[in-house]
Amino acid sequence: MDRPSEAQDQQIARWMRQGESRGFTLLMQHYGGRVAGFLRQRFPSFDEQAIHDVLADAMLALGDSFDPTRGSLAALFLLLAHQRAVSRLRADRSQPQWGAWTSGCEPAASDATPLEHLTTHERLLEVEKIVRSLPALEQAVVEADWEEGRAVSARELAIRLQTTAGSIYAARRRARQKLLARCPWINRMLQQQQQKGPTDDPRASGG
Repeated sequence: MDRPSEAQDQQIARWMRQGESRGFTLLMQHYGGRVAGFLRQRFPSFDEQAIHDVLADAMLALGDSFDPTRGSLAALFLLLAHQRAVSRLRADRSQPQWGAWTSGCEPAASDATPLEHLTTHERLLEVEKIVRSLPALEQAVVEADWEEGRAVSARELAIRLQTTAGSIYAARRRARQKLLARCPWINRMLQQQQQKGPTDDPRASGG
């Protein structure tokens, strides 16, 4: 498949920002195999589920991060995937990769203060209300991800929900945007997690 032009890359990024499934589909068709291959070579301990988790996380950030004046879409996808992979290695492997979504809305610990219990309970109710208000596909994707504690394979969900992988990626992005817009505390948690992540660039190390 021919490499997309700069104009086509910009269109793919626009579609991703708009939550259009074709943007995610084209990104994976053009660059997904190459980036996945890099991850398999650079992180041999990752299984296919780990590769998928990293790709899904990188794609969620890609649309909003892409600036054609600072590099190509392929290069940014690779950089984001590398950063997420290193963060995953550094994280406690017992923690789900969607921990930043759910750690603030899980039942409070037994030694939590009454105020912490109240805050956690209110957050649970807030998130549940928002998820119930989402369109059917977005709601199904979020609930599946939370049930598994990770971003479930788009192909797996596409078969289960009788749709396409691109539609799953797009629905996940739209749901994420809505939750972040209506729950500022989730956004703060994600930012804190990213600040702890790596800043190294695989292009600088010859990888």
